[in-house]
Amino acid sequence: MFEHIPVYLVAGARSRAGWDVPAWSLSAAASYTELPRTGHMVMLEAPERFGALLAGLLAPPSAGQVSAPE
Repeated sequence: MFEHIPVYLVAGARSRAGWDVPAWSLSAAASYTELPRTGHMVMLEAPERFGALLAGLLAPPSAGQVSAPE
């Protein structure tokens, strides 16, 4: 799956130590982000930050970019 679909790993900093994630998956992931001061329920503890993170990860590469005049 990692080869065909970008996998974005997101963890709460307080719960990351308890993850049972193989090292290969961390290196194969498109990105890995820890949200500080959050635990297992990131989306409930920091909904605005979590939403902004997901919006940034899933936005098309050209979204929000202004092309330079030629």
